[in-house]
Amino acid sequence: MNVLLDALLGYLLGSLTFCQIFARLRGRDLGCNLGAARYLSLTGDRPGAVLCAALDVGKGALAYYVFGPVGAVAAVIGHMWSIFFRFRGGRGGATSAGILLLVDFRILVAYLVYTLVRLPIIHDRQQRERLDQFARIALLVFLPFTGYAHWALLEGIVAAITVKYFQVGTCG
Repeated sequence: MNVLLDALLGYLLGSLTFCQIFARLRGRDLGCNLGAARYLSLTGDRPGAVLCAALDVGKGALAYYVFGPVGAVAAVIGHMWSIFFRFRGGRGGATSAGILLLVDFRILVAYLVYTLVRLPIIHDRQQRERLDQFARIALLVFLPFTGYAHWALLEGIVAAITVKYFQVGTCG
């Protein structure tokens, strides 16, 4: 029963989609993608976008710290499909980053290095997302064989982000 409660509370915490809350305070709606990049592109509010991203990182870390691995995965799912915003949400990157801050900082650093190398090379958003998808699939295949204690947590996050990847651009 405790696992179910952790999952429910983690999901509810993750469903607090700060970018949409901030956008609504400004009289805007972010539409389908409720993440910090979308907030910045629609509002031009850099400090607000940084704060939104920081709060999303914080909620990921808090979910892992308080509710454990199950609650952390549920928080990422809540961020991507928020019960408070008609099951719309962001892509889960910042919330996942918050979890990785506590789980294993090295994985977060490796992903950030990958992103920094990829950004100047591939400018098209769709091509970047396809490459990211292949990287996530490789991670799904590789992680169980590493002996890494938290591989199931990361597999859950990667699976949720994979589902979200195929949903991007499909909401109306």
